[in-house]
Amino acid sequence: MSVAILHNEKEWLAMLQNGSEQAFDQIVNHYKMLVRSFIARHVRRTDWIDEITNDVFMQLWIQRETIAKIDDLNKYLFVLCKNRAINVMKAELRDATRNHNWYYQQAVQEESERDLQMESSLQLVDDAINTLPDRQREVWILSRRKKLTYDQIADALHIGRESVKSHIQAANQSIKKYVLHHSETVTF
Repeated sequence: MSVAILHNEKEWLAMLQNGSEQAFDQIVNHYKMLVRSFIARHVRRTDWIDEITNDVFMQLWIQRETIAKIDDLNKYLFVLCKNRAINVMKAELRDATRNHNWYYQQAVQEESERDLQMESSLQLVDDAINTLPDRQREVWILSRRKKLTYDQIADALHIGRESVKSHIQAANQSIKKYVLHHSETVTF
């Protein structure tokens, strides 16, 4: 850094300490590109670069009354840049973690609600099955839950294949009617 710039820097700092906006503008004009390029090397999100650059100079303005104690404005600004960039990245990480946790909690809650709805639906079907006449219930369970064929059911119960078919059709209609009638009590 040349002697003239150092001399101007000391003058700028002294004027800035007294609240000179003109000195502040001179410092901003002189250091803005350096500060911005330093931030750009450390922060990958381009939308943060201008925000952090402005925050660094805002911090300089806020701390102007204690500015005379600074020996090297260049180093001071880069420390402000580094600290501000770290703070912004930490805040973004906290936000990302918070968002991730919120989405995870939402997914768990939705899954829990789906499980409750499924449990209610299955209970409704079980209630409907329990209202069936004994033979219909027996045939329906062998067909739908035990996965037996009509012929296997007919052989096991010693009834005709057409009787099996009739019992299953009647059971399906009764179950459907029961579920539709009682579905108001279950939220889908």
